Amino acid sequence: MIRLRFVLPIVLTLAVVAYVGLSLVVYDGLSRIGSVCDDNRANRPDHFGCVTDCDEWQDFDFEAYSMPTYEEVHFPSRDGLQLSGWYIATDPEAATIIVVHGYQVCKYHHHPLAQAGALYRAGFNVLLFDQRDCGDSQTEDGRSAYGSEEYLDALGAFDFLRSRGFADASIGMHGSSLGGAITLTAFAQEPGLKTIFLDSPLTDGRAQFTQYTGLPDALFPGVEWAARIVSGDTLLRHNPLDAIKRAGGRRLAVVHGTDDEIVRPSHTERLLQVAAQHDVKIEAWRPKGVGHVGALAVHPQEYERRMAEFFIPEDPTGP
Repeated sequence: MIRLRFVLPIVLTLAVVAYVGLSLVVYDGLSRIGSVCDDNRANRPDHFGCVTDCDEWQDFDFEAYSMPTYEEVHFPSRDGLQLSGWYIATDPEAATIIVVHGYQVCKYHHHPLAQAGALYRAGFNVLLFDQRDCGDSQTEDGRSAYGSEEYLDALGAFDFLRSRGFADASIGMHGSSLGGAITLTAFAQEPGLKTIFLDSPLTDGRAQFTQYTGLPDALFPGVEWAARIVSGDTLLRHNPLDAIKRAGGRRLAVVHGTDDEIVRPSHTERLLQVAAQHDVKIEAWRPKGVGHVGALAVHPQEYERRMAEFFIPEDPTGP
């Protein structure tokens, strides 16, 4: 009994040290921006292809989605960080769509470039940009904040288009994967943003941790603690589903493949459940057999048609 009194505190101390250490290691691995963007740096709007994440894109006609002329632009995030982007103009009277990229990628990746190309083909102006710590934008700490800060970058892009004379009704936003969560948060925070289109969106950050890593949910509080200690980030500061509660008659659409193993379809199912509870209509498309952000690759004509019909503003007003 005496021995147990001495051993138990030691065991508990070792368990706490192990938990803290593992939390720091996991957070570091998940948050640190990797090399995917650098791997894709040869891509440009006028010439791009698939370098990484190519499973469903092997037969995609990238050349048909090229954008021959583009402008390099720079603008501040809403918290002052400097962001880099590409602006592709088609018609000054047309709407402009902001493309918000996902986790660990940037504007050089074929996902946002192909999405931009589809919008360009449909006659829209397009703005792609690198979120903080990605691509050519300002480095804050070299880590993903899981959308808790990056939504300010999406709103910085929105403000940039406003500064160019676009009316709110002529600005839309397209977000994929983690970019979907960022877009939802931006939508919740900015009532002037009238339309958003989501592709394979992440809507539950805590559930995604376990689904993506395979680690137990009990570790997530430790990862949250590590984010606060290392980067000063509060990972779940914003709930993407608040966008539904604040929709106020604004328009949303979502596409999510049934075979997505990166961000499971349950994220979109939850989005639609909350929308039904709040009488918010969402245009939903769940193509069978399609993986993560793969609907454009597998069903390009249908994807383009749905985006074009969704983003045509009721009263378009250009700059």
